[in-house]
Amino acid sequence: MHYSLIIPVYNRPNEVNECLKSLISQTFKDFEIIIVEDGSNIRCEKIIKDYENFLDIKYFYKANSGPGLSRNYGAEKA
Repeated sequence: MHYSLIIPVYNRPNEVNECLKSLISQTFKDFEIIIVEDGSNIRCEKIIKDYENFLDIKYFYKANSGPGLSRNYGAEKA
């Protein structure tokens, strides 16, 4: 079974870095990470690029709509 981790984010690049650092050390590897940047002014796109070779990450940027709608958007992309 393959899992999708949907992470909505708004102006939190440092927290995304911490999250991805934690995910890279997991022993269970059958998952993809879907980051939905929810209209952030401070984007985390550069941080995500540092992890692309180690994790299955998909990144999407969209206009701000709140975490619930961003999770739904991520679920559509999963």
